[in-house]
Amino acid sequence: MIGMYALHQMSREPIYGWQLAERIGEATKGGWRPGAGAVYPILKSLVRQKLARTEARGGRKVYLVTPRGRARLAVMRARIRDGGGRYMELRRLILDIVDPAARPEWAIEHLRRSLTMFVELSESVALIPSARGRALMCRQGARELRGTLARLERARRSSTGSRRARKR
Repeated sequence: MIGMYALHQMSREPIYGWQLAERIGEATKGGWRPGAGAVYPILKSLVRQKLARTEARGGRKVYLVTPRGRARLAVMRARIRDGGGRYMELRRLILDIVDPAARPEWAIEHLRRSLTMFVELSESVALIPSARGRALMCRQGARELRGTLARLERARRSSTGSRRARKR
């Protein structure tokens, strides 16, 4: 993921390693800031794979995306756009690590953060410049929430019904 994020940042402008770590820290709102031991090996790997190249600027080594890197980034963006593919399913790895007794609280917190991010996106002209796009996102988001609430209510009723049957 750091590699793809690095390519994304390089597609905007040349970047050096410390800058990448800082931007990751900003993007995660301080939740994670990788150290040099994580960032530089990934940047070197991108260069080895010819997805990026280096250039000396002002006494610093900056990393620039190559045409091959832009193509890889385009594929990644398409996968994310089309539902995230396997990247969205990485959440299942995290869930597997969470203690089963703590999963309900973890799931609620995960939902809360996802909804907060969704609302931030829907309200942000900087992140979604098109008013039409933000309005569409709000309508479709509300529709998804209504459908999900209906499924949750059915599941709750079903769960309550099973407990009543067991008590008898």
